[in-house]
Amino acid sequence: MSPDTIVPTSTQGTQAWDRYAFVNNNPVRYNDPTGHTAEGQDGGCDPDDDACKNGTNPEDYYYDQLSNYGWTLNGSWSLAELKILYQVALDIIAAVGSANVMMKMFGAVTFDRNVEHPSYGGQLKDDGTISMNPNGNWTAFGVAHELGHLWDQNNDGDLSKGLQDQVGSSYPVGDDYGDRGNGPALADGGWPSSGNDYLWNKGEDFANSFAGYVYPVRAENKWTVPDWRDTPRGLWISALIPEPYSYPYR
Repeated sequence: MSPDTIVPTSTQGTQAWDRYAFVNNNPVRYNDPTGHTAEGQDGGCDPDDDACKNGTNPEDYYYDQLSNYGWTLNGSWSLAELKILYQVALDIIAAVGSANVMMKMFGAVTFDRNVEHPSYGGQLKDDGTISMNPNGNWTAFGVAHELGHLWDQNNDGDLSKGLQDQVGSSYPVGDDYGDRGNGPALADGGWPSSGNDYLWNKGEDFANSFAGYVYPVRAENKWTVPDWRDTPRGLWISALIPEPYSYPYR
């Protein structure tokens, strides 16, 4: 067995990062006659898509599905973007164990398209809104990163401070969100969640560590580390995941 020679995220979404998976681990729904991409995913309404099967407008279907998790989307979003957000929700649920746990971590989530810096894929604002770049310059990993910031913010920054204490990292840009310095981040505390980055701080470290936990194959490829969830940062994220609610989320 050998991995795919390409990573077709444009057609298969974030699951394409698992290069050993066949057609997003769903051979009942898809096939792969070319050996490079799952057939039937063209960014439109797939005849086998749940939205099409239910006779629902695809955009409305994804808005409804996301609202089930307490996610509100302000502004206009393309079908491709809605699919990414929905896939992120499903990937986080798979990583943390249930939708109830995810909702306990994030609470109500609001997304908008009003990112303040044009080069940012996304950013978490002080009011808890996650703003994504209206030009579509963002990925599923980036969305998970911003949700990691939200989880930390919901806990008054204690999660990132705990990560710093747990792995023994220090950051020349300071301890608080928004602090910026001129030196490279120290690659200590085991495998760092980033290489040298003069914008790095504990909040960014935590957000990337959470995104790496959700997408361990992506993290392992990006940082050349095996078994991301078994690194000090991955183990810290795992220890923070709360117990599920005792009642259904919906």
